[in-house]
Amino acid sequence: MSEAKQDTRSARAVELGVGLLLGAGVIAVLRRLRNTQQRRRRPGRHIRLPDVQLAQTEATLRRAGNLDEAALLDRTLRAMAGGLADANREAPAIAGAHLTTRTVEVILAEPSIEAPDNFRASGDGRRWVCERADLGAELPPGTPQPLPTLVTLGRSDKGLVFANLESAGVVSITGGEGARQFVRRAGVELATSTARGNDSVDVVLVGFGEGLDAIEGVRVAYSLDEVIGDVEARSHEAVKSVMRLGSGSTLGSRIAGYDSEFTPLVVVCAADPSDAAMADRLVTAAAPECSGVVALVAGAMKGAGWRLRLADGELEVPPLGLTVQTEDLSEAETENTAQLVALAADQADVADLPEGWPWDPGGGQEGAASSVGHAFDAAASGSQMSTDHDRTDVSINGPAPTDEVEGRATDPGPYVDEPYTVSVDVMGTVRICGGERPIERAKSIELLTLMAMRRQGVTAEQAETALWPDRAPAPNTLNTVTTGARTPLGKAPDGKPLILHVRRGPDTGALRKLHPLVSTDYERFIARWHHAERRPVLGAIETLRDALNLVRGGAFEATPAGGYEWALTGLSEAIRRDVVDAAVRLGELCLEVGDVRGARWAAEQGRRADPYHESLARLAMKSASLDGDPSGVRGVMRALQLDVEDGVEPYDTVEEQTAELYAELTTNGLAAPFRRDTDMAQEMGPH
Repeated sequence: MSEAKQDTRSARAVELGVGLLLGAGVIAVLRRLRNTQQRRRRPGRHIRLPDVQLAQTEATLRRAGNLDEAALLDRTLRAMAGGLADANREAPAIAGAHLTTRTVEVILAEPSIEAPDNFRASGDGRRWVCERADLGAELPPGTPQPLPTLVTLGRSDKGLVFANLESAGVVSITGGEGARQFVRRAGVELATSTARGNDSVDVVLVGFGEGLDAIEGVRVAYSLDEVIGDVEARSHEAVKSVMRLGSGSTLGSRIAGYDSEFTPLVVVCAADPSDAAMADRLVTAAAPECSGVVALVAGAMKGAGWRLRLADGELEVPPLGLTVQTEDLSEAETENTAQLVALAADQADVADLPEGWPWDPGGGQEGAASSVGHAFDAAASGSQMSTDHDRTDVSINGPAPTDEVEGRATDPGPYVDEPYTVSVDVMGTVRICGGERPIERAKSIELLTLMAMRRQGVTAEQAETALWPDRAPAPNTLNTVTTGARTPLGKAPDGKPLILHVRRGPDTGALRKLHPLVSTDYERFIARWHHAERRPVLGAIETLRDALNLVRGGAFEATPAGGYEWALTGLSEAIRRDVVDAAVRLGELCLEVGDVRGARWAAEQGRRADPYHESLARLAMKSASLDGDPSGVRGVMRALQLDVEDGVEPYDTVEEQTAELYAELTTNGLAAPFRRDTDMAQEMGPH
C-alpha cells in the first residue's frame, strides 16, 4: 500500500482571544492531574473522564487556550526582569502589558525611557516594546516571573491587554452580572496560572463554589470573613520582607533575586463584600506594590486602586488609557470548569467509560467493535495479569505450569489484517496513509480522523461541533471540508467513494461514514490485542509485539493549536491507557519466558505513549538489570524523574516502590542482581 503522510500542523495566524491564558491554564492543570490519574489507576481500569457536556466545555477551553502564546508572554516578561537585573536597574512600577501579533509591550505606570535589552521605549517612555522576532536566547534558569499577578482584561484593536494587579492593589469591576462573569473568568485564569508556567502564586476564590480548590495553591471560601485574617497576616509578612530587603516593592524584590522570600496572594471575590468593615480590611491589606496581596472584586469597592466599569462587553481601563472587549464565564461555565478539575483530581479509577461515550473506531477488524477501553482478558491467558493494586512492582508470577505455557487447545495462528486501502493513524502524530493523493487541508484531515473514530457515522451537527467548538462555521464550509477529504482519497474497488453519505430518513440528516476499506492503526492495535488473548504464550507475545509496533508516540501527539479538541478531552486518554496495559502485559509475558530484551522493548514502547507511568518504568529498570545494563537502569530513573517534574508535580512524585526498586538494582553505581523466585531467563534462555 502506498503511503502519503500529511503534517497536520498547518500554518495558522496567531489568534489572540481573551481566553488565551484561561484556556492554557486549564489545559495545563488537566494534563498534570490526568497524568497523575493514569499513574495511579489499576490495570484494566479507567481514569475518570468527562461526560459529553463537560467534554464540550473542555473542547471550548482548549480552542481558546494557546500554551505557545502563553509561554511567549511569560518568556518575554522574564527577559525584561533579567535585563533589569543584569543592568542593576531599579524596577519601575508596571501597570500592565499588551500582547499583539508582532510585539509584547510592557505598560509602565510612570514613564521611563531606559528600556532593558531587547526592548525599546515607546509612547514617551510609557511603554517598553519587544518585537517577537527580537526575543533573545533561552533565559538562565531561575529567571523570575516579574508579574505573577498579571490577568487578562480583554482585547483591543491590536491584541490582548493585561493588568498587573500589584500595581493597583485592589481592582473593582462594576457592571452587574457582566462584572461577576468577568471576575469568574479572571479567577479561574489566575487559579490555573502556575500550571502553565507562572511562578508560585496563591489564590483565594470567594463565592466560586467547589472544585477549583483541587488545584495546588488554590483555596475556596464562601465569604471574605473566612479568610480575611490569613490575608492580613500574609500582607504583614510581605511588607516586612520588602522593607528588610530594601528593594522598594514586591516587583523590585523579585528582580533583585528575592522572589523566594514571599508568595503573592490573590483574592478574587465574585461579589463585593457586603460588610463595609470587611471591605476596608481587604483594601488595607492589599496595598499596591508592597503588600504581596492583591484583590479583584466584582462590584463597587471604596478605596480600590483601580475602579473599572463594564458595560455591553466593553471594559473601560483609565489607568491604561484603553477600552477593551471582554469575554466572560457564566456561572454554569465556571461550574463546569470546576467539575472538570475536580474530576481530573479524583484518583479513584472506575470500571466503565462515561455514559454516552461517543467513540467507536471499530470497522471490520477482529474484535475492534468494542475497542476503546478494552482490557486484556487475563483469565484467558496462561498466567495471571499483574493487578498492581497498591502500585507495587510489576508482578511476575513465575513460570506457569507446562500445559498453561503450551497455551490453549487451539492456536488460531498469526493475526492477519482485514483488507484496507487507507489508514488513519492516530497513535502518534496524526497522519493519513494511502489514498490517490495527499489531503492538503488540515480541517479535511481532521474530519476524516473524526469519522474514523466514530465508525457509526457523524451528522453535520456533530462534525461542526467537533471541528469548530467555539463558533458556527460559515454555510457550506463543512461540505467544502468533506470534499477536501473525499476527492484525494479516491474510490474503493467497488466504485464507491471512501467517504459515504448515508440517508437515514426524510426527517433526519445524512450521516457521513467511512467505507470499510478505511482503517485506523488503533483499531488494528485493538484487534491484535484481542487476537493475542486466544493464542498460547509465545504466540501472544508475537501478536502483542505486532500491536505495539504501531505505537509511534502519544495518541494525537503534536496536534495543532485550534484542532482535535474533541480527541483530547478523553479519547486520547483511553488510547493511552490501552497502550500502557498492553505494554505491561507484553513485558510480563516476555519475562515469563526469559525474553529480557523483549520485555525491555515493551516498556520502551509503552513509555512512548505514557512516560509518566511507573509500572512501565519499573519494568524497564528490571529488564535493563537482567540485560546486564546498569547505565540503562540509571537512565530510566533519570528520565522518569525529569518527566515527573515536568508533567506531574506538584500533584505527584516518583513513587516509593520505584525508588526502592532503583536502590535494589543499583549498588554504588553498579547493577545489582534482580531477584525473583524463579528465574526463567536462566532456565530457558532468550526467546
